[in-house]
Amino acid sequence: MLLLIKKLGIWLGIALLAVYLVNFQTYQLPLYHQNFIGELQPFGPLTAAHPFTECLTLPSKTRQIALSNFQILMATYARKNTNYLIFNFYDGNPSENQPLEQFRFSSELINDNKPLTIPLQSKYDSMFCFKISTIDKNPSQSPTIWLNQNNRSIVTLTASLTFTDFLRGLALERNLPFLLVLGSGILYLLASGILLEKLLRTKPGKHHE
Repeated sequence: MLLLIKKLGIWLGIALLAVYLVNFQTYQLPLYHQNFIGELQPFGPLTAAHPFTECLTLPSKTRQIALSNFQILMATYARKNTNYLIFNFYDGNPSENQPLEQFRFSSELINDNKPLTIPLQSKYDSMFCFKISTIDKNPSQSPTIWLNQNNRSIVTLTASLTFTDFLRGLALERNLPFLLVLGSGILYLLASGILLEKLLRTKPGKHHE
């Protein structure tokens, strides 16, 4: 009886830890990624007169998401640019909302054909929008961004998510291959645990002198 109570206590502790890790502990997880589709093409020099605006639908229908990183693939035209870039981030349509966050820095910091990463700190609803422009109007001193064949920028968003939120996002995106692999892994772990318990229950054989 005492052994049974100990086992129940161990399994209860494991269950409570699993509930905490899955539902309450947050992790830095990829939330959105725009794939390379077809041949990439440049948007053109980013200027005050030629800004780039895009809105992304986040895989969340229940609550705001705390984004932690914004990453976008950029290009410099193989030159050193001097125009100052302005990144505005919106919770919803830019024409209807003020930016939640804004970053300004010299385009000299941009590396050619490399992703630029900007840390974010605000929470966003299901629509995340951003606008990139410059203070100056001189296109010969401005970088650009790469677009895929659907005229979408190559963007990756990272967020502070619980594992439950991450799985909910995959389900909303209908990412069936990943969900099938994940489900198979969970079933494998459960089967391994049952097998291990059976092995531990096996009585030791008689010892021969």
